[in-house]
Amino acid sequence: MSQKYFTILTNTGAALHANAQLQQTTVPWTHLVLGDGNGVEPVPSPAQTGVIREVDRLAITNIQPDPDNPNWIVIEAVIPADRGGYVVRETALMGGSNGSQCIAVGNYPAATKPLLSDGAGSELVIRVVVEIASTATVTLKIDPAVVIASRDYVDKAIQSELGKRDHKQSVRVATVGPITLSGVQSIDGIAVVAGDRVLVKDQAAAAANGIYVATAGAWTRAADADSDSKLNPGAIIPVEAGSANGDTQWTLKTDGQVTIGTTALSFQWTGGLNAPNQAQSDNSQKVANTAFVRAAIAALTTTVSNDLAGKQPQDATLTALAGLATVANQLIYSTGVDTFATSALTAFARSLLDDADAAAARLTLGAAPLASPGFTGAPTAPTAAAGTNNTQLANTAFVQAAVAALVASSPAALDTLSELAEALGNDANFSTTVMNALAAKAPLASPALTGVPTAPTAAAGVNSTQLATTAFVQAAVNSVTTISIAGSATTALTAAQSGGGVIVLTGAVTGAKAVTVPATASKWTVKHGGTGAFGVTFKTPAGTGVVLWPGDCLDVFCDGTNIIGVESLPRTYTIGALPTVDVGPIFVTDAQELWTWQTAASNAVAGVSTAMSFAGYRSHSCGAPIFGHTYSPRVFELDAVGGWVSKTAYAGLWAYAVGNGLVVAFANWAAGMHKFVDGDVYTPGGANAGKFLLPDLRNQFLRFTGTDADTANARALGTRQLDALQNITASLNGSTSAGYQFLGEWASATEANAAATGALGLSHISKAGFPDTTNVAFVGTGITFDASRVARTSAETRGANAAFVPRVHV
Repeated sequence: MSQKYFTILTNTGAALHANAQLQQTTVPWTHLVLGDGNGVEPVPSPAQTGVIREVDRLAITNIQPDPDNPNWIVIEAVIPADRGGYVVRETALMGGSNGSQCIAVGNYPAATKPLLSDGAGSELVIRVVVEIASTATVTLKIDPAVVIASRDYVDKAIQSELGKRDHKQSVRVATVGPITLSGVQSIDGIAVVAGDRVLVKDQAAAAANGIYVATAGAWTRAADADSDSKLNPGAIIPVEAGSANGDTQWTLKTDGQVTIGTTALSFQWTGGLNAPNQAQSDNSQKVANTAFVRAAIAALTTTVSNDLAGKQPQDATLTALAGLATVANQLIYSTGVDTFATSALTAFARSLLDDADAAAARLTLGAAPLASPGFTGAPTAPTAAAGTNNTQLANTAFVQAAVAALVASSPAALDTLSELAEALGNDANFSTTVMNALAAKAPLASPALTGVPTAPTAAAGVNSTQLATTAFVQAAVNSVTTISIAGSATTALTAAQSGGGVIVLTGAVTGAKAVTVPATASKWTVKHGGTGAFGVTFKTPAGTGVVLWPGDCLDVFCDGTNIIGVESLPRTYTIGALPTVDVGPIFVTDAQELWTWQTAASNAVAGVSTAMSFAGYRSHSCGAPIFGHTYSPRVFELDAVGGWVSKTAYAGLWAYAVGNGLVVAFANWAAGMHKFVDGDVYTPGGANAGKFLLPDLRNQFLRFTGTDADTANARALGTRQLDALQNITASLNGSTSAGYQFLGEWASATEANAAATGALGLSHISKAGFPDTTNVAFVGTGITFDASRVARTSAETRGANAAFVPRVHV
């Protein structure tokens, strides 16, 4: 550390604040201990538990963050004038649950604190700075009975309370429009200099309004209006100078709680020489100044002048009309130049004038309508010329003449009964002959046709008793009709549009909608080829139907009332494009699984997990450990190696973890357990916010739950068990035969007056270098232990195994 004097957290203080940040609690700071370093300038160490030699203990007067360094905490304490007689060279910050734990230690420039009796007594303010990761974990615990405030602290407190008063110190000028909140500038005709107070009231973003102090750089809010408690509704601000706003008074009219920088602030004129100029369209109880009144009069004058422009001036014509004596039901008409008269207007004429159109006028006149007139009596009409063949009316005279001409034009061979009989072959049974000939024809009722009969082909969509040809049937079964269903309004198909066997719906669908077809028995193959994540209900106008989602292709039929879907396989999707609403069970192709719509919710668990709510498609194998047999995880797998993943991207897996009680605090998580950690609890608002920690199952064997053989306790889901080795035993037996000591003296390297079994072994120690021992060659025994004598051994305990990548199913 480059600086000579500094304060650092002790190991105890660092641990207390780290735990407080994790648990979202605080650490109380209570006292500042002073020391003289035992006459030596000390160097602070994190291992300290206090000062080297204590000379005084003070209650902390004030704790606040440094305004320029948010992670610095400034601590102040005051040594009263009646205490002293020592030199301050070191400090220790005390706190914790009982105020006895050393939070931080520091060295201090040697400062002599004399007593009053020394003739130079005075208060001494001790100020130290501590840097911590989160100032939110600090709380000041003060005993008001012993705290002494410094004069600076008292001055600031008084200034803060004065700033909360509604009647504010006057401002130099007030804005008349939006300004840039930086640099010196001219406002309302006044050159604003650094240090001037300015009422800013016209910003486009009203939350930026308020009282500011001008500077050469970025402006700051005035001390009496820079916090929520200092600027309240009804605050009064006098304005000293300005062309428009000089010698005026303004009031904050924003109601409710004010949050500086967030709440939109609105100021209104409440007094002074210059009332604000209101908009000409204003029609309220606001004060109108002379400028507003003059502008309103000028606008009225202009409006009247414009209204009179282009009007008919009073001339002889208007004078003549004005001289007429008129009464009800009279019509004015001209009798000459600038002369007029009146005539009675009868009820019939008024009725005719009131008719809206020609048809109504004909009714008033008693005339027949032009379209399909229904004549009565004996109407007459002009007789058309013989041979006329058009839409002209034919009277009886025209018809009689035409009939007579027809008879007269018959051939001479057929103008008598005898000639007609001869023409019929003199067949007395002509009727029978004709009926027999007709018997060979197809009957009208249920004809049994043979051969290859033909008939006209009906138009597409016809649904009647008209004969259906093979061409009509083929078109109805195999034709493809493409219909645009863009938008969200109902699309009604006509009989012709729904006459084909295949209907393809296209277009950008912007909301859930219906497509209706006529309620007649029919069958279709319908494909939803539109875009947008909305379902389309294929139905009759008054009946029920089936819902098709984008990409669906269903066989449906109408029973004359409702549309019914033909059963088919589940819809297919990929994990990257799952439906966002419940469309029934679906087949997820890239997982080769059937997924269902599932919902889950849980409340927050303090210190463990936040509240969770899930609704979506999820595999029934979600959360299951997987033996990964590929180097890279498949699309439905995540590597279970302890990484952080998004709660949003893997919402189903997070819901599984919370729902099965597999979420633990970070301090309780360890590699090897099937447990998860909530990032919003571990680091609220930090790098892992919105994420959760996966298990780390590397180097683990999976084992089913049951009763632990060592502890007789049941195994809990997802818990970890450390490795262990089955007990290996051995024995060592000896004797004192042949006059030798047990495991002691040996006559030869092969002599066996002791035996080892199991993993134990024996070796002989030569007597060379030892005092002579009679009749012995070896004076001792070495004992070795080697489990490989009885079992396969390794650097770890394991069973026979094959290696796979640990993964978890999403």
